[in-house]
Amino acid sequence: MRRKCVPLRRFLDTIATQHRNWRSIAIAVVFAGVLVWASYEFSTNELVEITYENATVVEVIPFGDDSNLYKGELTLNDSTTIEVLLPKPVPRVGDQLPLRIEHYEDGTHSYGVDVEKWQTEGSE
Repeated sequence: MRRKCVPLRRFLDTIATQHRNWRSIAIAVVFAGVLVWASYEFSTNELVEITYENATVVEVIPFGDDSNLYKGELTLNDSTTIEVLLPKPVPRVGDQLPLRIEHYEDGTHSYGVDVEKWQTEGSE
């Protein structure tokens, strides 16, 4: 009669379970660290000022496979070139788009089209 090796099976099962548990704990710790880091980054980069400016559309490009989305290359008054997603109705090359520029404490800027002004007033 062949004897089953039950203690070895239990030992291997215990090791596998502990390995799974430690991996789960490590993932939770890393995730918590990322959350703490992200909350610190977002809280330290305060919005300083919002300005509005017009930008000239240089190029209109379909965005991805969806023909309803377009991105545009725009030139600001100081010759800075940026890319943004374009609102409906899609502007033509040469149109002036109203931009909302958010200035942050660390010197970065966030650009976005002032959609409400674009849809109500159109190109200038």
